[in-house]
This record gives sequence, structure tokens and C-alpha cells, in this order.
Amino acid sequence: MSSKPLVEVALWLLVLCSGINAAFGSANKETKGRVLCDERERQALLKFKHALNAPSDTLTSWVGDNCCRWMGVGCNNETGHVIKLNLRETISNVYYHGEIDPSLLELRHLSYLDLSGNFFGSQPIPEFFGSFLKLRYLNLSHANFIGLIEPYQIGNISSLRYLDLHSNSLPMEDLQWLSHLSSLQYLDLGNADLSMVSDWVQPINMIPSLSVLRLSNCGLRNSSTPLHLNLTSLNKHGRLASMRELYLSNNNYSGTVPESLGQLSNLVSLKMSYNSLEGAISEAHFANLTRLEELDLSANSLVFNVSPQWIPPFQLKRIGLSSCKLGPQFPSWLQFQRNLSYLDLSHSQISDVIPNWFWNLLSQVSYLNISQNLIRGLSRNNLRGQVPFCLKDLIYLFILDLSYNNLDGLIPDIFTFPRLNWLQLSHNNLSGVLPSSIGVQSTLLALDLSGNQLSGSIPRWLGENTSDLVILNLRSNMFHGNIPPQLSLLSSLQILDLANNRLSGEIPTSFENFTSMAMTQKLIGSILGETSTFRYQGCVTQLESLDLSQNHLSGAIPSSISSLTFLSKLNLSNNNLSGTIPSGNQLQTLLDPSIYTGNYDLCGPPLPKLCSAEVVPQPSNTFHGEDENDGTGHWWFYVGVAPGFVAGFWLTCGILIFSKSWRIAYFRFFDRLNERLDGFYVKMVVMDAPHRDAVSVVEFEEKDLQPNLNFLSTEMGERNVVVEMDLAQIALNCLVAVNLKLKGTSPMKMYGTLFNVA
Repeated sequence: MSSKPLVEVALWLLVLCSGINAAFGSANKETKGRVLCDERERQALLKFKHALNAPSDTLTSWVGDNCCRWMGVGCNNETGHVIKLNLRETISNVYYHGEIDPSLLELRHLSYLDLSGNFFGSQPIPEFFGSFLKLRYLNLSHANFIGLIEPYQIGNISSLRYLDLHSNSLPMEDLQWLSHLSSLQYLDLGNADLSMVSDWVQPINMIPSLSVLRLSNCGLRNSSTPLHLNLTSLNKHGRLASMRELYLSNNNYSGTVPESLGQLSNLVSLKMSYNSLEGAISEAHFANLTRLEELDLSANSLVFNVSPQWIPPFQLKRIGLSSCKLGPQFPSWLQFQRNLSYLDLSHSQISDVIPNWFWNLLSQVSYLNISQNLIRGLSRNNLRGQVPFCLKDLIYLFILDLSYNNLDGLIPDIFTFPRLNWLQLSHNNLSGVLPSSIGVQSTLLALDLSGNQLSGSIPRWLGENTSDLVILNLRSNMFHGNIPPQLSLLSSLQILDLANNRLSGEIPTSFENFTSMAMTQKLIGSILGETSTFRYQGCVTQLESLDLSQNHLSGAIPSSISSLTFLSKLNLSNNNLSGTIPSGNQLQTLLDPSIYTGNYDLCGPPLPKLCSAEVVPQPSNTFHGEDENDGTGHWWFYVGVAPGFVAGFWLTCGILIFSKSWRIAYFRFFDRLNERLDGFYVKMVVMDAPHRDAVSVVEFEEKDLQPNLNFLSTEMGERNVVVEMDLAQIALNCLVAVNLKLKGTSPMKMYGTLFNVA
């Protein structure tokens, strides 16, 4: 009998046994999964939780026997020891604070610790962190630790590969403790105070595997040796061979940039902006930077000295060379960069014509700034010719400003940008009618085409399709025909300027329907980055600025204009308007006669011309008769006022004096009213009008507000914001608008919502 069947049977038995063993092994692992957590480590985590002030509903999973299933806790699948603790801030303004309990020392196998984005103010980094000898990842960025870094705190963790201490108040006298972290690959000390450090190069030289070095905004300066010697020293020892990211921005370094940087073949990102570097940048600085994707040398005095035929070895995504000297010719090496998303060449002394190939680079660009040059292109330069048709490829564009140039011809029908918020083509020589594609821009907030030679009628679709418009400026063109009543559908409009055109017909009575988000609206939506999407409810509010001057408008001024309660600027001069000037509401405060000059058939205040129906009372020389008899009635009126006042006063005060229960109720009412006022706070949302992508939130508590008109100020970055607010408006419990003045910028609007949190 052949042995072949026996061999087959043996193989089948082997496969069967392997399957059974795998099944039992899997079941055993699942059983372990339910009891995997080490009890001592579980108790340590509970003590840590109790010492921590955790927001509600954030550590609700920290119950039960298996801590390996708790949020932010990771365990070794075989030993059950806790190896990972991740409590970084994941929700805005929801963070942990309080004490870090030493019970964490029980986590002897911990290799990953992330406490970033929390608030551990008024305490230094715990000393016992140096006892986590197996730790490889430590992220304490934005955790508000204070105090000096001591070697025994972190310097003993020789296994550490990732260390992020960014944005903590950590002054450091030296960095020698870094020399013990021989396995470190990532180091971020951004915003730490290193001004007292005399030598940072030597300890960095002792870290052979370092690939990311971030020392931005640390107060580093040329203490002993210039920057180029420091970097040359690092490269000479081969310590920068593996460097992928080098951030030295916002320090106090001067001197030149070493050509040895060009040998960092693994470098992906180089940032050295906002220093005092000078000297020439040549092709040698980029010789082997084949992997470079991000280059930022802005705000230095560097001069680019490269050949017009130079072909860079890299493909950059982000270029920041503001205030570097690139000109006078337009940098031709840019034409080889096909992946650009960010380009800033402002203040770079370029005085050349924008080449045709430049527009082909911008298909993925979301930020472009080549202002403050003498190039013939873009805003306030000397751009000539027509608006480039290739702009249609800039699908990420949200601001387009080609104002104050010499552009001519028709506006191309290319406006299909899904994110466009701001379109400014003012003060050019553009002609023809408005292209219908502008009406497709439903995200448009500001449209300024003033100072051109545009003609035709104002299209109805401006009011029907661009419903989010806040600013519409068509001043100084050649538009004719009637003002379309559809413009009154622009419920968010604040500024409408149609002056100096050839418009005729009557002013639409529907202008009273103009609504604006600036006054007494209640904001119930959120502000979403670039598109600034809002929803509103509340009181109807009106246009702030209306200029229809220097047209051919006729007929009467509609009385509905007097309903524009918050109108602060009005100009109807130099038209053919007639009839009586409406009065009431805000028009009573607009007393400048020049508002209506040039309309010869208008009459009534504030013009000196009286309307024919008005009766001017003549002064009377009669001092007796009927008027004298009426004086008796006035005398009895005054006689009755005195006893009425006395009776009313003592009726009120007498009750408070002689009735204890009424007195208690009276003062309790005012106490409660005061408590409710203490519960009010104002939340200010600041919109950066020129950009629309910079949104800041400032909160003021009621204790900062006084019963009179106040001036509140707060620092927002480098801008000093001064807020004017009247508490009489606050009592209305609805949105208030205040004037915002920024240093060096034009006045803008600040919008606030009043909440009752009592």
C-alpha cells in the first residue's frame, strides 16, 4: 500500500490542529482583552483623574475594571501595561487643568504622553517626568507650564525621540540637557525664552538623528558666533544630514546665510524669516535641496543673485520672500514651480512686467501677494491691458483686487469662483456691461467696480443672486436706466454707492426693505473661515450709506427713506428730484443742505426753499384778548402741578417708610436687577474686512463696563482695538454695533451679541 494517503492524512491533521490552536489562542486573547488592565496602573490613573479638574463628560469612560478601554489610554496587547496616555485638547476651549498627580509614576512602561493644549498654569513641569525612562513621545506644547527646565526633569529620558515644548513660559539658561537625548528626532522649543542661552549649537551637535529642529521666536541672538558659523559647524559634523525641518524664524540673528545649507539633501521645510540676515543668496544655497517644499526667508535684507537660466532642483508649495530683493526683473525660476499654493513676493523691488507664464502657475494658489512693487500687475501697480482670462483657473481664489491700474477692455465672463468673497476692479478703464457670471458668485460680500467706464443698465440679477452683498459700489461709471427695485432684496447691504452715473427714473420706494447685519440683529450662526456664512434673526435694520448723487433721477424722494433708521450717510445731490423732502427718524439728523443741492424743484428743510403748502406764522402785536384769557387756564395748570407732585411723592415714599414688607420688596427688586446685569457679557466678533479670513473673538465681562459711554481696549496681536459702547444699547438685549478703529487701518465694524448668562 502506498504511503501517499498516509501523508495526506497527516497533513490534514496538522492543518486541523493549527486551526484549533489558533481559535483557542484568539479566544484566550479576547479573554485577556477583558481583564488586560494592570490593577495598580488602573488605580494610579484614577488618582490622576481625581487630582485633575476635568471638564464634564470628558473622562466619563474612566470607569470599570479595564482601563485599556478608557478614552486616551493605550495598553500593550500582551502584557496589559499602560504604554500610552493621550489627553491633548481636542475640543476648542475644553481643556484639563489642576495638579498632575505623582501616581503616574506607576505607569513604568509609559512610552507616549501627550498633555498638549491644556492649562497647567502656575506649576513647572513635574520633576518625576524624568523617571519615565521608556518614554519616546512627549508633547507638552501649549500646556501653560512655567519655570526653568532642569536636566533631571527631561534630560534623563535618553529614549526620547519626540519632544514638543512649544508655547510654554519656560525660560532656559542653557540647553546642555539636550545633549543627553541622543535618540531625539523631533525638537520644538518655539516661543520658549532662550535669550540667556549662550551656545545652542554644541548640545544640538550631540543629537545625531535630529531631523526636525524648531527654534522660532525664542530670542536667540548672535551671542558668540554668527548664525552662518553655527550652521556651518553643525553641517561640518554631519549633524544636519538628516534634517527635514529647520525653523529659526523670529529671532535676533544677523549675518549671512551659509552656503552649506545647500547640502541638506533631506530638507523639506526651511524657515528663517523675521531676522536681520543679509548678504547674497546664490544657486549654491539650494544645490542639493531636491526635497524642499517650503521656503520662508521673509523680512530679511537678503539679495537673490541667481542666473535667469537657473532651474531649481526643488518643487515648492509655499514661498515667502517678502522684503527680500528679487528684482528688478521678475524671477524667472518661478516658472518651474508647478505645485504652488502660497506665494508672497511683496516688497521685493520688482519693476518688471508680469510674464504670461506666471498666470499658469496659479491654478492651485490660495494666497498670492505681490503688492508694494513696481510691477505692472495687480493692485496699485501699473498693470495695462485686459483682465487676464486665465484667472478663471484660480478656483481657490477668495479675494481679487486689481484696483488702481490701467486695465481696459471688457470684464471677462470668468467669474465662477466657488469661494470668492471680495471683487475689486475699481479705478481702471474697464468698459462694456457687467458679465452675467458675477451674478453666479453667491458667496460675494463686496463688489467694487467704481471709477471705470462701464455702461448699460444695472442688472436685476445683482439683487436676485448676490444676496450676501454687504458693499456695492458702482460709482463713477456710465450706467443708465432705472435703479432696479431688486436691489432692495440685498438684505445684508450696508453701503450702496451709485453716484455719478446716468441713472434716471424715480428712487424705488422699496428701499425701505434694505436690511443690514450691523445693527440690532441677533447672530445665531457661526463664522466659518473664508466664506463667512451668517444667519440672522431679530429686528429689521437699514442701510447705513446711500449715495445716488450726480445722476438723472426724477420724481419725489420716497417717504420710505425716512424709515432708514440707521442711515448715517446720504447724498441725493445733482439730480432732478422734486417735491417735499421727507422728514422723521434719521432724516432729522441729516441737516446738511448739500445732501439735496442741485435738485431745483426740492423744497422743505434743511433747504431754505419753502414748499408752497407751508404756512409761515406771522408775529402778533396783540398781547390781550383771547390769548390773555387763555393765560388763566395756564395759571390753573401750574397751581395743580405743585399739590399733585407733593401727593405723588409722599404716596410713594410714605409706603416705603411706613410699610416694611413694601420696602423689602422694593430693594429686593433692584438687587435682583443688579444681579441680572452682572450676568451679562458681550461677545465681540471682529471681521477683518480686507481679507475676511482673519476672525478674532474678544469677550468683555460686565464688570469692565460702566454706566456711561465707555472706551474698552484690548490687544489683538499687534493691533490696538478701541471699542465704543453705550450701556443703554446693552439693556436692549440685542446685537449692538460699535465703531472699531485699528491703528494704521481704515475704520471697520465690530459686531457683538449680548447674552444673558444669569
